Amino acid sequence: PGGVVVDGPNIYVSDTGRNRVLKGSTAAKTATVLAGNIKAPSKLLVSGNNLYLVYNGGKSFGRVDLTSGKLTALKTDFFNADGLELHNGLIYIVSGLHGVLNEIVTYDPTSGTFTTIKSVFETQWYNHASDITFCGSSMRLLFSGGSSVFSAAENGSS
Repeated sequence: PGGVVVDGPNIYVSDTGRNRVLKGSTAAKTATVLAGNIKAPSKLLVSGNNLYLVYNGGKSFGRVDLTSGKLTALKTDFFNADGLELHNGLIYIVSGLHGVLNEIVTYDPTSGTFTTIKSVFETQWYNHASDITFCGSSMRLLFSGGSSVFSAAENGSS
């Protein structure tokens, strides 16, 4: 699995090797296929009636309707998206071109808009941003290439 998220009694798992997303429950010991034919799904995030995910080797970001299981592609030109986090109504996505740059992009589910809030060469930050979380209004970025954690403000400033 490339990702797992728990939402109340439901557990969602990205079955990367089989190109599908599974749905189970915290009480049951079985899972069903929520969505199939999704190339290499990885990171997952639930918001409302949607499961947001990174797939296609980190190049694509989309949402799966939790009722129908239908995938909608939202952006297909990421370099290597690796982290998703919901904060103040926006979905933060970290991505990077290994050895070159890191980006922090927000997606507003209400308007459907993407905004790049930070694009930084790896000579300024660390090597390959691979995950993101928030502590209050401060984001924490994990860099797998440098085995480091970096702190930045909500708008991406250092």
